[in-house]
Amino acid sequence: MTQTVKVPLASNALYVSGTVNGVDCVWTRGEGNIWWTTAERTTDGVYRVVLSIIYGDGKTTYDSITLYYGLVLVTDRTQNDVANGTKKGYYNSEDLNRVGSAMVYLRDRLNDNGYNIDIEPETAWTVSDIPTQSDMVYYLGSLGKLKGAMPLPSGAPNAPETMENLTYIGANNIEKILEIVDDMLTKSITFLWYSGELYAGEVI
Repeated sequence: MTQTVKVPLASNALYVSGTVNGVDCVWTRGEGNIWWTTAERTTDGVYRVVLSIIYGDGKTTYDSITLYYGLVLVTDRTQNDVANGTKKGYYNSEDLNRVGSAMVYLRDRLNDNGYNIDIEPETAWTVSDIPTQSDMVYYLGSLGKLKGAMPLPSGAPNAPETMENLTYIGANNIEKILEIVDDMLTKSITFLWYSGELYAGEVI
């Protein structure tokens, strides 16, 4: 199994070489100044990229970035799911574990990019576990810390105030917020790459 890894670079980048998770890879320029390669897929969705970039003016720059792939979220629950008792119509340990893992993923991604998010979401709920009220307060509190890490666009959904009597809309909103945080962080990283602020390595 492989994963396509993409990195946005400045338009005057002429040649790129480098590694993904320590393995040499061949990099190709795609549309929109996106350079991509194919790497062995990891189990944790983390890809550590080290690049050597040659620009049109002859300068060579070395830099690194950590990319994350594989965030899986459910944001399309409907009233029919609830009425028909489908898998999406219930909120159980599988949902708690998926969201907890997504929170850990975003926590690490944010912290790797200069934020300070101190949360430890539970990711190993079992079917027989019964979450306490304090568990769910911490769950939503962790979501709040992630949501507050950066300004979100207008129209971003509100998180439920409590997990009691959770509706399908509230369940969707929890995961939509995580999706938006991930998207906003990706955009901020892309901006830094394009603006050159990440090119802090050795220049020849």
